[in-house]
Amino acid sequence: MMGSLLGSLLAAALAPPSSNPPTTVPKRHSYQDQKKRQERARKHREGLARWKRLQEEQAAQTEREKAMRKKAASELLAQLDTVGSSGDLELQPLGDTETDPLEKHLKKELEPLSNGRYDTSYLSPIKRTMCASYFAKKAADAAKKGDFVYARYLQRQAEHVLTGKMTDLPCQFDGAPEPPPPPAPEKAKVTPGPYEEMLQNFSQQIKILSNIEVKLRHVQRTKEEARKKMQEAEKSISEIRKRSAVGKKPQGKQEDDEMEKAQALLRQAQDQLQQANHSEEELLKKKKEIETNFRKMQSHLEARKKGKGNY
Repeated sequence: MMGSLLGSLLAAALAPPSSNPPTTVPKRHSYQDQKKRQERARKHREGLARWKRLQEEQAAQTEREKAMRKKAASELLAQLDTVGSSGDLELQPLGDTETDPLEKHLKKELEPLSNGRYDTSYLSPIKRTMCASYFAKKAADAAKKGDFVYARYLQRQAEHVLTGKMTDLPCQFDGAPEPPPPPAPEKAKVTPGPYEEMLQNFSQQIKILSNIEVKLRHVQRTKEEARKKMQEAEKSISEIRKRSAVGKKPQGKQEDDEMEKAQALLRQAQDQLQQANHSEEELLKKKKEIETNFRKMQSHLEARKKGKGNY
């Protein structure tokens, strides 16, 4: 929007005079006309100045980006000086593997990794360095976001690249040869195991439990409304009886209609409260069953960690 505005101002400032002269040219201009012309000229000058500043800022930004790319290329070339006779590099770990509590906690789960699907043995030292740098950068980004598990995983992918091992993920960098496609998975591998089935069941139970919580909140509101209606109906019945006792009751059919209406509202509220109590009882029963299933699944998981479970 700013570019179109500056373009229109610049076009207006540089536009040639009209070929058709006005039919009448005033000999004198009022003070107000002169002020308007001066204001338009000032706006034109300001618009032109803003346009020039934007051009200069864009040029400066382009130069900064060029300098950053040049610096990154220089750093990458500097890393090639550390290439040994085997063409391998040493990648610094994200943390001290001996003292990092997170590393000790995750070491058992992260090792050993799979055999990998992408071959990196054909990469040249330069391509190997670029591929490892790609994984290292992704690992640093994951660590900044707090996903240390994925960061450790990507770091080990980078280490595998530097040693020419197979990786789980393909390299991504300009000019890299296309990695061989992964082999088609066998049908037997697609079938979920007992552990995956347990996780799917856990996810389904979570959805059911969430739905139960929503229904329980609705039942609580229904019970509150029913109690309020019961209080109003009982109050109406009490007032009718008081008027009848002091001789201020309405005559004939009017009194009977009011009493019948109040009693009907009371019965309706009582039925509503009874149904809500029954629904609440059923929902709490289902909730208890799901919580019991959660405890069973938790026991299976704990047994699996200890190597005693079936999952």
